[in-house]
Amino acid sequence: MTDTEIEITADLVRDLLQEQHPDLAGLAICEVAGGWGKSTEVIANPASVSR
Repeated sequence: MTDTEIEITADLVRDLLQEQHPDLAGLAICEVAGGWGKSTEVIANPASVSR
């Protein structure tokens, strides 16, 4: 990770959801296997966030 990269964590995803979709912020978040150069956070089921 370089100095300009942001580490994507479940806490960051939750904070972003709280700002942008507060109705989803209370749901369970877990990281799942992602592709090269990105990963996916699952928010309950079936919503997901790719990064």
